[in-house]
Amino acid sequence: MRIHRRSLGPIVLSGFLVLAVLPLGCDQPSSQSRLASSDDVYSLIQISMQPGSLLDSAGKQADLQEFEIFKATQAQLLKSNVVLLAALRKPDIASLSIYKKHQEDPVAWLQNRLVVSFPGDAEIMRVSLDESNNDEAVKMLRAVVEAYLGEVVETQRNQKARELTNLAEVLAGKEREIRAKRTALKQLAEELGTADPETLRMQLQLASSQLAMYQQELLRAQSESRKTTADRKVLEAALRRLEKNNPADGAADRPSAQPELQRVSEELSVVVGQLAQVVAQLSDAQVSEMLQNELAVIRQQIAAWQGLLGVRLIELRRAELRERLQEADVRAALAAEEIAELEKEVDARKKEFQSLGRSSVDVEMMRADLDNLQKAANDVASRLQILEVETKSPSRIRLIQRAERSPKKQSPEKI
Repeated sequence: MRIHRRSLGPIVLSGFLVLAVLPLGCDQPSSQSRLASSDDVYSLIQISMQPGSLLDSAGKQADLQEFEIFKATQAQLLKSNVVLLAALRKPDIASLSIYKKHQEDPVAWLQNRLVVSFPGDAEIMRVSLDESNNDEAVKMLRAVVEAYLGEVVETQRNQKARELTNLAEVLAGKEREIRAKRTALKQLAEELGTADPETLRMQLQLASSQLAMYQQELLRAQSESRKTTADRKVLEAALRRLEKNNPADGAADRPSAQPELQRVSEELSVVVGQLAQVVAQLSDAQVSEMLQNELAVIRQQIAAWQGLLGVRLIELRRAELRERLQEADVRAALAAEEIAELEKEVDARKKEFQSLGRSSVDVEMMRADLDNLQKAANDVASRLQILEVETKSPSRIRLIQRAERSPKKQSPEKI
């Protein structure tokens, strides 16, 4: 009786248990049920599903789609021109007969003969080289794998290290900008007395109210000054008429400030008229004539007195006009001083309002800049922290078996 025995060979690869079941006596063992074939040269590289981390990643869920893309990317990178040219440039490769045989286009030859697979969809990338000269194939495959680890894996790690340095410099620059902005904001707050936006808005409203009040006062003073100027022109015109010594004009411009003189003049005119009526009614012609002569003298005296009264009224009117002109000059001078002071106040309040407005905008802009800078610094710091963890964590790609020949088939034992 012939008994076939199966040999179970457990292989532990970096925490993953890969069972290589090598059936003895089987006609055609399946390539999907073993890690290596029996007639080629291969190397094994661990491709972890999750990036290495110093932190606990037990709660993290792996993204299968991302992992499939990552594996396909690594397979393409391993067979890329950059990696293969780096492998072919190694000193011990040029002397190989398989290299000389395909010297016209060794890159294309390698790309055709290299086989990259993931047996069982595991985290193991199997790289094999289909070549009859196994000794030289081992050297060639080792050169390819070393070039892949150097040109791809190590280069990416170095890039992360350079990015880490660059991010540290960027973060230092952002922190300097933040300190400078905070210093400028502090200085501006000391000048304004506060950096609180609400307080600045209240100060701006107060400055606006004060500016509006002084502007209204200035408009009032300017209006009164124009009225005083117009009144003064009227008084000057009346005084020029009186300077011509025109009694009629003087009578027309008699001041209301001399009502007693006007009343006495009017009463004398009434009395003389009444006397004239009495004299006209007398029957004694001699007496009547005598009274009429006396009445004529009285009329002459009244007329002379009225003439003197007219001159006096003109003098009084002239004195009054001059006094009013002096008062107008005083009012005009006071108005000019008030206007000058109000213009200064309006200008000062306007500058204060504009300064507060600009300062308020400056404060808001500085605060916005600070917020943006702080946000950018936080983003850089977060990325920096992630990179620090990544650069110190184990690599996601690790060589677990150098290139070697596949194990030879063994004949089944007979019992």
